[in-house]
Amino acid sequence: MSIVYHERPGVYSDYTVSRVTASGGGRKTVGMVGVSPAQAGLYTLTAYHDAVAAFGADSSLCRMVRHAILAGAGKILAYSVPEATETAYSDAISALL
Repeated sequence: MSIVYHERPGVYSDYTVSRVTASGGGRKTVGMVGVSPAQAGLYTLTAYHDAVAAFGADSSLCRMVRHAILAGAGKILAYSVPEATETAYSDAISALL
């Protein structure tokens, strides 16, 4: 939702409100694999603050969760791997399937 205020002639303020704190609105389940400092394994998430608590706000996996929630994901299955290796990713993808 975007709100535009007319403050004075020629000056406008534009505010965009988005729902980033929780999902649940969508019906789709999204699976993702990424490197994070969290313990390796599968995490089921429905809210952005859960991803921050699990992976840390600066991790790439947390940023991916945020984008999935913004896109309307209802549930996110995030698999954390300790390092970006082919073996770690293929094991994680096998676990998601």
